[in-house]
Amino acid sequence: MTRSPSLKSAILGAAVLTATAGLAHAQATCAGKAGPDVIVGVLTGPQNYAASSGVGALDAVSFGTTSCNMGTQTLHWDALPQNTHPVIGGNLYKFKVVNGSGRFEQIGLSWLKHGFLALANSDCCTCQNPGTGALLGIGCSDPYTASRNGTQSGLGPRWQVNAHTGGYPAANPVAPSGGNNGRIQVLTTDLEPSSATIKYFGESQYITPDDASAGNQNNNASHIGVTVTGTTDFTFGFTGSTVRAVSAIREWANVETGVTLTDVQVPGDGLYVVGSKATSLGGGIYHYEYFVYNMNGDRDGGSFSVPIPAGSTITNVGFHGVTYRGGDGNGGVNFSSTDWTNAIVGNTVNWSTTAQGTDSNANAIRFGTTYNFRFDANVAPAATNDNVTLGLWKTGSPASVTALAQIPGCSPTTLITSQPASANLCPVASLNLSVGATVSGTPGYQWQRESAPNVWVNLSNGSTNSWDGNLPGVGGIISGATTATLNISADVGAGKVLSYAQAIRYQVIVTGACGSPATSTPAQLTLCTADYNCDQATTIQDIFDYLAGFFASDNRADFDHVNGVNVSDIFSFLGSWFNGCP
Repeated sequence: MTRSPSLKSAILGAAVLTATAGLAHAQATCAGKAGPDVIVGVLTGPQNYAASSGVGALDAVSFGTTSCNMGTQTLHWDALPQNTHPVIGGNLYKFKVVNGSGRFEQIGLSWLKHGFLALANSDCCTCQNPGTGALLGIGCSDPYTASRNGTQSGLGPRWQVNAHTGGYPAANPVAPSGGNNGRIQVLTTDLEPSSATIKYFGESQYITPDDASAGNQNNNASHIGVTVTGTTDFTFGFTGSTVRAVSAIREWANVETGVTLTDVQVPGDGLYVVGSKATSLGGGIYHYEYFVYNMNGDRDGGSFSVPIPAGSTITNVGFHGVTYRGGDGNGGVNFSSTDWTNAIVGNTVNWSTTAQGTDSNANAIRFGTTYNFRFDANVAPAATNDNVTLGLWKTGSPASVTALAQIPGCSPTTLITSQPASANLCPVASLNLSVGATVSGTPGYQWQRESAPNVWVNLSNGSTNSWDGNLPGVGGIISGATTATLNISADVGAGKVLSYAQAIRYQVIVTGACGSPATSTPAQLTLCTADYNCDQATTIQDIFDYLAGFFASDNRADFDHVNGVNVSDIFSFLGSWFNGCP
């Protein structure tokens, strides 16, 4: 009896953050994780399909998969139209040295095979047969042949699947049709015979809801070496054995020395991996090669930026993405394959795709895909790795994440290390807001005030009268507006106090010689008008001190800032005192 496997977005959650050689990942073990935990235990086949001809000719292949439940609970395997079974996808990667530097690129991807019945074999562990094909038992395995995984009627599109949760609609998805649609299709121009310097790797990945809900989705991709022979209609084969629970992208650090791989687990979303390598091309020129792999994130990648030193000469900026075919995209329209735009912005090299709000089928880095970014620079790599930035395509928090990577020779990039702290003000306060940052070169600071919700205006040193409302008896002095420490003080020399006009949010922008400016978290200042003596507490002593000022006709006793010091100020002060302070 044959059934279809399931695609599971994955990469080892306990993966090495920075690998420079080898595959430093523990293999999945029987009953090693609590809950259901499906992996690709064995890759089988492959199944070859005839290539098309002419301009844009495509060859195709599919991989067989044997799933294994390495967890402590059974895994649901209910057939369509139920959405409680695995889906299985395949990818093909190619490594080649181009112009003196290595490239590890994804050159093909499949649609998703929907599982419909689980057997109870013991290919990975000793199977505890659950007695039903609607469950993959503890320790049990289930084989799908490469031919079965390439049968178009059993496939569904990727676009309906949330790889982070494993969720997709309960329905019968539209299957691909025509040619080799739905299989792993590859441009014949991307293929050439395998050799000592040209290597290929096949990968399959499972996605399923109960495995994801157990938090076990980061080990669901496995890979194997692939051989390619032929000229126009290529033949695919396997070499070596299945590397379980390790995504194919890890092989870049195995086939080329000096590669850095950094895992990024996005809060509330999936696992991404950033790869990087700097290669000397001679003559003072260095090639910088990067990839971003989205294993199982649903928010997707939408931008990528690399910091560069001021004055760098950047050439040969490049990009490589994947191509969706057969109608795999929202509404049955292919996701875009349009190259990302690139630009030098300040001290960064930036790439970006179209925003989600503009085009829901834009070319984002979706689950199970790897995108490449590259350029040449007249700057040697920094002595230590530093942060590159991946912007997330779908809205949410955080809007972006950083990863350590090899970058052109300025380090560190601008980074806020300590944020300005929110605080309480009293009417005659003198308060400092400070920021800590690491920068390359001489740091620059610009403090800002919030003039309207999320509208920020640069501060300058001197009186606040131009923006605090010019209330009688109210005024502050700003100093340090372009330093690491901003001071806000009451203009006591002019008999003035701080008011709610100064009790707003403040932030600072820090710039350096490398990378984009960094903006601090806003600090909220809150005014306690009843703390008349500024001892950071509201006590009966504030009343006595206020009355003393009132009878001495102290300008500060004009509490309501209307018609000078009069008896209404006493009632205003007492009202504030009884209300207390925030």
